[in-house]
Amino acid sequence: MIDAADQVLPPFGEKLGRTTEADLRKLGIEVELGTLVTDVDETGLEVQDRAGERRRIEAVTKIWACRCRGLPTGPPTGRAKWRDPGSGPGASA
Repeated sequence: MIDAADQVLPPFGEKLGRTTEADLRKLGIEVELGTLVTDVDETGLEVQDRAGERRRIEAVTKIWACRCRGLPTGPPTGRAKWRDPGSGPGASA
């Protein structure tokens, strides 16, 4: 797993990031943090670390994922509005 971030799952906090990284390593997954993917082609990818060192990783199969944020669950104030699904227009009594 290659990630430009300093830890795994940064939005979820340091503790969960460390635990998840350890779990990935136990599964045999190599974790490279602080590393950018700079190029991808049919036989591999080029990466660059924070020191600017570039290298190639040969890999025919690649899986790409990105961090995504969920949709907001409430108004910008952070206070979600709850409505009973059995009330309001179209509700049966």
